Amino acid sequence: MEVVKITNKSYDLGALVYHDSSSLENMTEKELLAKTKENANKFYQVMFDHRKLQPEKNVLEFDRPFYTIDLPPIEERIPRLVPPAAPKPETKWEKFRKEKGIAPRKRRDTKVYDPISKKWYRRFGHKSIKKLEEARTAIIEAKPGEEHINPFETRSLEKKIMLEKEKSKAIKNQMRAAGINMKLLREKKSLYDIETPKNKKSNPKDKKRDKKSKGKRADRQLIENTLKNAQISTASMGIYDKKATKNEKNVKRKKKLNKERSLKFLKILKKKDEIKNGVVNDDVLVRKRQVDRDNKRARARKAARD
Repeated sequence: MEVVKITNKSYDLGALVYHDSSSLENMTEKELLAKTKENANKFYQVMFDHRKLQPEKNVLEFDRPFYTIDLPPIEERIPRLVPPAAPKPETKWEKFRKEKGIAPRKRRDTKVYDPISKKWYRRFGHKSIKKLEEARTAIIEAKPGEEHINPFETRSLEKKIMLEKEKSKAIKNQMRAAGINMKLLREKKSLYDIETPKNKKSNPKDKKRDKKSKGKRADRQLIENTLKNAQISTASMGIYDKKATKNEKNVKRKKKLNKERSLKFLKILKKKDEIKNGVVNDDVLVRKRQVDRDNKRARARKAARD
């Protein structure tokens, strides 16, 4: 008959927590150390027993170690001040590397030894070995057919192009990590829907032509939409802003402005007619007298100077 020993010990493998609620009174330091070792061994035994229940997979060396244990879901929720950090989404290169079985490159040292100066320099950044090598190269041999080209300028341009490519790749990786579908983004092109004519019948002959000019038209439409959205945010509603293209549509408010301007012009013409006919308001007469006085004073000053 198997004897079952009842203990006051419990564990939660998902949270990696082991509880021992036995009393620690009148216990020496050595006894406490021995008890912790015993509990740790028991917990390790529980973990490896759980690993035996896991289905065996073809584990690659670079992917994960052989003795990796997939923990079960947490049963005991422990309060936290800050939630645990979410795992970083894999980049396009990391997914490709795992599919093809390419081992990750070992982490290189931050400093490199220079045999000429017999000193250690940084690998990248300010005062790095690369900057030192660039300063040392006084002459670059020109390739055949490129005798008229400055090799130093081409080298700096290539460096700038490489940096821009790396930036664009980093932005694409961030967009993929955020869950943005690049194909859908290319189709939609903007946060706002592009206006399309309603009840338009598709002509099969124009499909080939549309495919060629689709990219150009979509890019032009994107520029116009973004410009409209930017113009709305200004106080003048984009009236005094530069146009993106010659064929850019006028802002909706332009009709209203033309109407206001024409009404003002009509009012001015009406006042002129009233002055000619003698039917004039008091305000208009006061303004006219004031203008006449100012003109007389200006003439008197000019005559005094002469």
